[in-house]
Amino acid sequence: MADAQHQTPAITKACDLCRKKKIRCQRTPDGGCAQCTRANVADCHFTPIATKKKARRPPGHKQIAILEERLRRTEGLLQDAVGKLGTEPSRSESKSSTPSSTNPVQHPLAMMEENLAQLSPPPQILTWKGMMALGPFSLPSFHPLPPHNVAIELVEEAFSGFYDFYPLFDKSDFLLQFRANYAHSSSSTDPAWWACINTVLSLAYRLRAMRAVRTSGDLFKESQGACGHIHNALAVLSELLLLHDSFPAVQALVGMAAVLQGTPNPHSASVLVTAALRMAQGMGFHRRTCRDDMANSTLSEEEKAQRRRVFWIAFCIDKDISLRTGQPFAQDDDDMDPALPPALKGVSNVAHGIFHARIGLAVIQGQIYKKLYSVQASRQSVADRAAVADELNLLLHFWKSSGAMVMDEVGLTGDLCTTGHLHKLILRFTYVNCLAMVDPILPVTSSLPMARILRVAAAQLGPNHLDTPREDILDRIIKLLRAAGQKGAQLVVFPETALTTFFPRYRLEDVPQSDQYFEDGSTLLTSTRTRPIFDEAAILGLDVCLGFAEKSSEGGQRRQHNSCVYYSAKRRDILAKYRKIHLPGTLQPFEDAGAINQLEKLWFSPGDLGFTAFRAPGLVLNAAKLSVDSDGINNNGNDRDDNRGDPIMGMMICNDRRWAESWRCYGLQGAEVILCGYNTTAWAPDLCGKAEMQQTYEESEEESMFQHRLVMTANSYMNSCFSISAAKSGVEDGKYGLIRGSMIVSPDGYVLAEAKTKGDEVIFAELDLDDCLPGKSMVSLLSQAMINFSP
Repeated sequence: MADAQHQTPAITKACDLCRKKKIRCQRTPDGGCAQCTRANVADCHFTPIATKKKARRPPGHKQIAILEERLRRTEGLLQDAVGKLGTEPSRSESKSSTPSSTNPVQHPLAMMEENLAQLSPPPQILTWKGMMALGPFSLPSFHPLPPHNVAIELVEEAFSGFYDFYPLFDKSDFLLQFRANYAHSSSSTDPAWWACINTVLSLAYRLRAMRAVRTSGDLFKESQGACGHIHNALAVLSELLLLHDSFPAVQALVGMAAVLQGTPNPHSASVLVTAALRMAQGMGFHRRTCRDDMANSTLSEEEKAQRRRVFWIAFCIDKDISLRTGQPFAQDDDDMDPALPPALKGVSNVAHGIFHARIGLAVIQGQIYKKLYSVQASRQSVADRAAVADELNLLLHFWKSSGAMVMDEVGLTGDLCTTGHLHKLILRFTYVNCLAMVDPILPVTSSLPMARILRVAAAQLGPNHLDTPREDILDRIIKLLRAAGQKGAQLVVFPETALTTFFPRYRLEDVPQSDQYFEDGSTLLTSTRTRPIFDEAAILGLDVCLGFAEKSSEGGQRRQHNSCVYYSAKRRDILAKYRKIHLPGTLQPFEDAGAINQLEKLWFSPGDLGFTAFRAPGLVLNAAKLSVDSDGINNNGNDRDDNRGDPIMGMMICNDRRWAESWRCYGLQGAEVILCGYNTTAWAPDLCGKAEMQQTYEESEEESMFQHRLVMTANSYMNSCFSISAAKSGVEDGKYGLIRGSMIVSPDGYVLAEAKTKGDEVIFAELDLDDCLPGKSMVSLLSQAMINFSP
């Protein structure tokens, strides 16, 4: 009956046909309608229609449903708490005992408070003093933190496998915070620390997961740990974004971006690193003088350097994601000028070199996007974009050449993370990706030869003395190497006897313990007396030509030579050696005690290696790899790319440069660059036979300079080759003057660069080796004519 009373009444106002035609329907007494009667429709049917619709849902009904669900869950928690009241200790027992870890029973009200805290969001306190203040925080935990002993192992693995190479955190500072805060991390009110520790743990688990792939470990467990801890960190993302001038918040955001950068979808990492860069810009990290540093005058230099490290890491991630996704980057290169950060204490040179190489590649990545793929770049003509792509392609080659330490072939043995192999491989893949982005836009000139550019430097040394410690000389040489590297050089030439004074001016009995001035040519790369030079050259990716006094043993007899070696950074080995052939001076000293002697014939044996040219690998972009014999000389005489290979080098020492035969021997072998170190006396009238001419020191020095410039320019022109000469200059041992004049000369005889001082100095020039070709063809024709018409 009740159901019948509540049934919705139904009426019929129009028949089905009139309702379909939407015309007025007039009922007739016979139960039909007038319209159907006129149309002779036999079946005029009226379908009942309900007049009352269903009641509409009230506004906010979904929110009400959510509140009702939460109410049911709260009631359930209360019922659970009440059900455990029977296990509560008596009032007297609770008064006589103190809370401790031995009592496993938690008070029901405490349980309820804890559960309610998990259900409700943390309160927010708003102020109107220029910023939003937050607190107190309730830190969600999707994944439980590991025990202290496990956590410290994970932290150590994260630093050895990643943060030593990309120093987002200072290890000593992080470990101090870890010891102080880890036990209370779950109840901490600092969201930045919570995010940082979970980011480090997530990264450590990711590294473990990579190892598990190779060692058949528990991949699922390690991956689960990585995902759980990154969720912990992301849970406080909103709080991090609202922190003001918080350096730990920037570290946390960059750390999360680094973890998520390797995922298939880099969008989340892009959002995080953009937020981090905006916060860093707000604190002035992108400026050489940070506003954060000025506001905090108590910051130490190391703390300021750490801020620069974090900015550069964010910069690298930003540029990488921008190029991968084709989206604009957050940090414009034209609006930043921070200095490169120094190496962290306790971090290897390899790790620091990888970090700096990555920064350099990130700068190139930004240029590739900006100049080739941005909206502004798309408005350029095809030819303009191709020209820019050509420049970027050359820039990538220069980066690879200067970063030879991290671009060498790497093995896959041992721990990929701690040995740095992982980061070397990532660098390699990033470099290849850059090439792939540039290559489609390059001009179609693959059939035409590209310019063979070589950047070289001559490192002139000031005077050395008999009592100068070897450590001081090594320090000066290494400083010159670094200066050459900063100029962009690929090859550095040092003087004759660069490691000592020019001791052959003395009689044997005047030089006690003379053996200390000689080096064993077979141990140059391992001896502590010379190894630092080649280690530094390897780090900088520089080839080196170095002059020294050599001792050797042949047939049981000691041999001594005035020698130089060519060290290849690509090969990590000595590529060639030359021993001076034209020894000047006399066998016996002059009778005049005040005369300046030249006793090389007494100290050294003439060279026995001849004038042998060789190719230096890894210096020239797109060099054709030609067939070479055991001495490194090209055998493809008929190859069309005969002059497109690695540059052909020749070495000589001091007096050798004055003899045309030295140059012509190299010229006929096609040498393109002649390397010459020298120690040329500024005034030696007895040696030159001009003791009676009363020539002044200045006149003698000027004459020696003229003759030096004459032989270098004339022979470079006659043999159509570049020449690089490096002097040891100044006054040695307080008496013996040496001329300056280190210079780089073109195949046309022009001086491209020349030293201006008599001390330590680096001169630099960029050589286009194709400039040798016109003259080379003429030298070849003349040489053939001389052979054909000689009697």
